[in-house]
Amino acid sequence: MTKVDIENSSFTNFLIENRNRCFHIVNLPGNNGDELIHRGLYKKMKELGINFHVTNVTKNHLYYLLRFLYSKLGVPSHISIKPDCDFVLLQGGGYMSDLFGLCEGCRLLEAISSYKPIVVAPQTFYFINLDFSKILKKITNKIYLFCREEQSFRLLQKMDLPDHVFTSVSHDTAFYFDKSDFGDRKNGYDLLSFRKGSEAKLSFSEKKALIKYLADNGRKIYNIDASVSGTYQDFVKLIRNADRIFTDRLHVGIVGSILEKETFLFPNIYFKNKAVYDYSLKMYSKTRFLNSVEKGLRDLLTNKCKKDL
Repeated sequence: MTKVDIENSSFTNFLIENRNRCFHIVNLPGNNGDELIHRGLYKKMKELGINFHVTNVTKNHLYYLLRFLYSKLGVPSHISIKPDCDFVLLQGGGYMSDLFGLCEGCRLLEAISSYKPIVVAPQTFYFINLDFSKILKKITNKIYLFCREEQSFRLLQKMDLPDHVFTSVSHDTAFYFDKSDFGDRKNGYDLLSFRKGSEAKLSFSEKKALIKYLADNGRKIYNIDASVSGTYQDFVKLIRNADRIFTDRLHVGIVGSILEKETFLFPNIYFKNKAVYDYSLKMYSKTRFLNSVEKGLRDLLTNKCKKDL
């Protein structure tokens, strides 16, 4: 099976070049997909023998208070970093964005801006109103920004970035996992794992039509948002035990692809899912991207359509 060549990616090469340095990793609160990102990174860093320390920002009352103060008054927060570490490494993901107003990643950059060189692990960057370059210009230490797809990279290239900011493209750190890390079983069901929040693009009627089509064709259906349901172990189990996967959750699609499941990835409200599909997931022969349920799903399920609709 063809898969992404993450071992020769720019981010992997960066880790190899700095394998004798110490990293302090800072993780924002997240869901099971974010946990997958973290664990993939830890796996590779342990394989390389890299010394690292982790700070997990937790969603307690203080976190929400600081978030409120920042969004309303611009009051910065502070994160303690181990003085003997050489780099501050921010988790990968999709939080370098002002899609929902406050840019969590920008706040995090400002909270650690007085420390060592900053590394942002493979990430999607997306800004509607925010001038991201203005934030970067306030930080004087070196910043390494890794994009997990080419659309984010092109967006950064169009910005007036300062000379101390370096950009590159690399695969999401979840791709450090392989099939043997998850095991594989099939319990004979189709997993429908769709988000319900403001990032969702598929309408309720489209999801309902998909469920009806599968049910009418005698399929057993498990309809649950695996990314926010249960533990990380539950998340992996739900995907591992499925025969086929229908999702707009990027990391549900990534695990399904690694496990060589027949995986159908749908869009979210901006380019993230399609861009990661084009850069990474397109290499997995059983993974397809569908723009909508309406367009071509019947033909796709009966193997009468092309790979990318």
